[in-house]
Amino acid sequence: MVAHFNNNNISPTLHFPILSSYGNPCLDLFFHVLVPNVEAEDDSDKPPASSSYKYLKQLLPLAWSHNPLTTLKLICNLRDCSNDLGKSDEEAFYAAAFWLHQNHPKTLACNVASIAGEFSQSVALMHDLVEILYRLLQGQDVRRRRKKEKAAAGGYHNNNNSISSSRRRREKVIDIAMAKKKVVERYEGDPNYQFLHERVSDLFAEKLKSDTEKLKKQDMHEISSTSYFCPSIDSSMERATLLCESVVRKIFPRESSQEYRVVSEARYSYRVRDRLRKEVLVPLINALDYFDDSGTKPCAVKKYLEDVKGGNGGGKCNIAAGALLPNDILGYADDVDVGQVAELQWKAMVMWFKKQGKLNNCLAVCDVSSSSMAGIQNYMDVSVGLGLLLSQLSEEPCWKGKVISFSPPNPELHLVGGDDLKSKCEFVRRMDCGGSKIDLHKVFDLILEAAVKGNLKAEQMVKKVFVFTNT
Repeated sequence: MVAHFNNNNISPTLHFPILSSYGNPCLDLFFHVLVPNVEAEDDSDKPPASSSYKYLKQLLPLAWSHNPLTTLKLICNLRDCSNDLGKSDEEAFYAAAFWLHQNHPKTLACNVASIAGEFSQSVALMHDLVEILYRLLQGQDVRRRRKKEKAAAGGYHNNNNSISSSRRRREKVIDIAMAKKKVVERYEGDPNYQFLHERVSDLFAEKLKSDTEKLKKQDMHEISSTSYFCPSIDSSMERATLLCESVVRKIFPRESSQEYRVVSEARYSYRVRDRLRKEVLVPLINALDYFDDSGTKPCAVKKYLEDVKGGNGGGKCNIAAGALLPNDILGYADDVDVGQVAELQWKAMVMWFKKQGKLNNCLAVCDVSSSSMAGIQNYMDVSVGLGLLLSQLSEEPCWKGKVISFSPPNPELHLVGGDDLKSKCEFVRRMDCGGSKIDLHKVFDLILEAAVKGNLKAEQMVKKVFVFTNT
């Protein structure tokens, strides 16, 4: 790690009437910013974890003036989930990274590879770099604001079926154009943000190219999880950051092909984005999902789907409803070869469970935070798959198609959007989550609130609540 100094950002001495000091600002930073949901025991001088974030802005300048390198390590420690000493606290880490960018932007930009490398040397995930860019563009409190906006707009959306689809499409096009304009203006007008954006896109491009080469050599255990965290081409995160656009231009620059040199800018952008999806992202994601632990042969899941698609050579498509687990099916929802078969397999599985009648009116609390995955996508697929299955087995009028987000401060009851399995998976994966524990009292209050609002009878109430998490 490298700490860059900026003498113009030396902060004045601050006073802490509530906190006691250990005589060392770095120790104060370590001990006074607490892990979520952990209250200080037998020490009235320490605030509860939920209120300790506000001390970051006070403690960080003092710690940085005392020892910049140690402070940088402590910022990374806030995110580190690799051992018992790391606090695994996403929100505190994002707040500290926001401060770091504002006060010492080169330090953050020059250490992105150390912050989100891969495997044992990494304290964070590539997803965290994308999230930092997103919050710098949209505001540090964007996640909280989005939750409030969704809550306020809930009734509005339900009562606006009269709005024509063409009008909604026009509004979406305008929103996309405005979002892109905002990103471009920030990139061109803020050299510090531009430098960080370039370093992040450099790291993504470097890792994706390296992973592609490893895939060609069948070095499966050496492939990183970068392809999972690169924003998909048409995602809301990509529209908000344009990171994928930057990455693809570094992997397939104009000068790399005569074809790219002669086409228009728009045509070039379309071709290389499509090429990134088909030749880089999809093959890498498929490889991580499809190959078994030996890393040498395709797993039986894909072989089964291929056999179903081909009718086992007999021209008939025979689907065994219980042949695959939900998370097995999700890995193939976006596959160009067997994606449609995966969709049919999913529907057959749902229908089979409905006939059993054992899991109707159950709710799932789904942890889809990056920390819960510990760098392994399978954990998220299990949570998403089981959550989606339960949501589709529940009944009207209140629980059908709904899941609860794993968010300790404010768990939310979401109606899963999307027309197919792929879009439904993406919806659940994008739910706001964070923290290492869930407040079940808030979950039960949320269920009771929905039941009262829906005027449900006793037999219509939720029978069981499943919490899917790896923490």
